[in-house]
Amino acid sequence: MPKADSKSESMPRPKPHLVIYSDDMPEIKNFNIGEIVRLNIKVEVVKLNKGDEYGMPMEGEKESKIIFAKCKVISADVLKEKMSFEEEKGQRLADASAKKNQ
Repeated sequence: MPKADSKSESMPRPKPHLVIYSDDMPEIKNFNIGEIVRLNIKVEVVKLNKGDEYGMPMEGEKESKIIFAKCKVISADVLKEKMSFEEEKGQRLADASAKKNQ
């Protein structure tokens, strides 16, 4: 009997979620459901495992090659939509350099 393809039969893994409160980022008061918002987040890695959150291989695997990281959000900022990614990155570098030189 042929072996079943576990990838086609298993449920897709959910994408990561980020929960933000208006106390931490007041800009969310202006967000709309379905809107795509670019964020700059800084995280601290607090846990690393092979496999899922509990160190178990993913469904259909004997030994997982997937790495799981649990992170604590340190800071998050809304990026300005009118700038391209490269412009935004350049602006952040310039801001960091200016702060360092003060």
